[in-house]
Amino acid sequence: MMITRTVCLAAGLLSALTVGLTPKLFAVQSDKTTTAEYQGVYIRRPTLVVSDMDQALVLYKDILGLKLSRLSEDSEDSYVFTTFNIPAGTKVMHATLDTDTGARVLSLVEVKGIPPVSKDGAVRTAAILINANGQMDRIRGRLIKEGYTVMPLHALGSTGREFAFLDQDGHLLALYEFPPR
Repeated sequence: MMITRTVCLAAGLLSALTVGLTPKLFAVQSDKTTTAEYQGVYIRRPTLVVSDMDQALVLYKDILGLKLSRLSEDSEDSYVFTTFNIPAGTKVMHATLDTDTGARVLSLVEVKGIPPVSKDGAVRTAAILINANGQMDRIRGRLIKEGYTVMPLHALGSTGREFAFLDQDGHLLALYEFPPR
């Protein structure tokens, strides 16, 4: 009986996922310690390790338009030391950035003196995609003026476009936009 129930439950979950419905089978804890229904996969706040927070904030705030919501020094027992393999005793600054429509969409962790993640000719292994929201030409021009490595524009279908660039630490970012509908 238990095996049959488990198989039916698994089949129901697979069926819900296959047709794009939100499965309502599991409870998870939210930030407010209340139980909420499972809402599917959710990705939040990718984190980039940067070598100079001030320089990184010029790019992410002043050029790309993100808003700084928090800037602080991480304590010695912070998870970032283990997660990013940072030596104990290193001073680590942590910034959390928002957009007009979302809180905590990106974090920056400063570890002074780290080498860039990508060297000339190396395969780049990850990218963050950002919607330029009608500001692509302004952003692209500023990036070129500021000396960032900016790659050529690329067409997306018949109406969209994108380009990629490297931040000062070698992280790959790609900006895209489609005309408003």
